[in-house]
Amino acid sequence: SVAMLAAMRGYKAVITTYPKCSEEKVATIKAYGAELIMSPPGVSEDHPESYMNLAKQLAKENAGWFDVNQYENMDNPESHFQTLGPEIWEQTRGKVTHFVAGASTGGTITGTGKFLKSKNQDISCILADPIGYWVEGVAPMGSIGKGSIPGCMDFSVIDDVIKVSDEQSFQTCHQLARREGLMVGGSAGMNTWAAIQIANQLEEPGVIVTI
Repeated sequence: SVAMLAAMRGYKAVITTYPKCSEEKVATIKAYGAELIMSPPGVSEDHPESYMNLAKQLAKENAGWFDVNQYENMDNPESHFQTLGPEIWEQTRGKVTHFVAGASTGGTITGTGKFLKSKNQDISCILADPIGYWVEGVAPMGSIGKGSIPGCMDFSVIDDVIKVSDEQSFQTCHQLARREGLMVGGSAGMNTWAAIQIANQLEEPGVIVTI
């Protein structure tokens, strides 16, 4: 998304990432004209050459550069509080009962969840979480994110957690492509699988929103 926005606005974009980043994502970033820097394999998050620390160092060394720092930048959840939350509330005419999202940076579920609960405390915010992520270790699924808890994440917003395997996520991606014409990545597949589980357990009508 950063590479796309930079292309739209004529900015120079330098994206740092890690070897788990999918080939499709790498190709998309490059297609938008961004420069891609890959961190060495196997480095820890506190290593100077980790992708997050590389971004910080580049911003420090180059005048006029800005490190998005999406895991710790509180503008992240605030932007979802001001945009995605109201969009969901308005488009469902206030009838949304469940919001499902993955963790990633924490910004989406935190900001959106806070807005929705400010409108109706009974709305359930469900965290779709890959098996093997925060509590159990680092996520095997490269599309989700890091192995430590970001500063943007506010667990007070979360009502429940649904664990999802890589296989369940990617099978859902294939189903969305073949049945709905939606070509989405692993995180969207994960969110959709979790939303389906909630729908199957509902005992009364509900409006489940995921992304």
